[in-house]
Amino acid sequence: EKRNIDDSLKCVFRERDAAEEELRRLQAECRKLDKEVVAAANRHTTRSSCADSESLRWRSVLWTSTADMGQFGVGIQLYFELVKNLGMAFAVMALFAFPLFAANVSGTMLPSGVVFSFAQTTIGNLGTRPNFPVGTPAEVIQD
Repeated sequence: EKRNIDDSLKCVFRERDAAEEELRRLQAECRKLDKEVVAAANRHTTRSSCADSESLRWRSVLWTSTADMGQFGVGIQLYFELVKNLGMAFAVMALFAFPLFAANVSGTMLPSGVVFSFAQTTIGNLGTRPNFPVGTPAEVIQD
């Protein structure tokens, strides 16, 4: 009976060892397939993104023209032209608005003691605040 138990245990251990070996083999195969899938995904990303069509190198963000973006569709080209033109328009508007902003900030119409605030940048602060006497009308007349 002891011999049957020993034979049964040996059989169980052989099956366990075979299962562990199969598991290691499958894990190694899985790692190999994972590397292949990642490599294929990287190739697809490069081919389907904004890359140079011949060398498949990434395009420069600064040196790619909107006309070059046209190869990905007219909508892409028009979008980037819109963004570029809006950026230039806002830059020009900022240049025209800066002198008024500077004049407003240098104004003294706000009460003294006010630290830099939004009110300083508005037209309400434009100019020089006159030095009116402070107090009630009766006090002002007596002085």
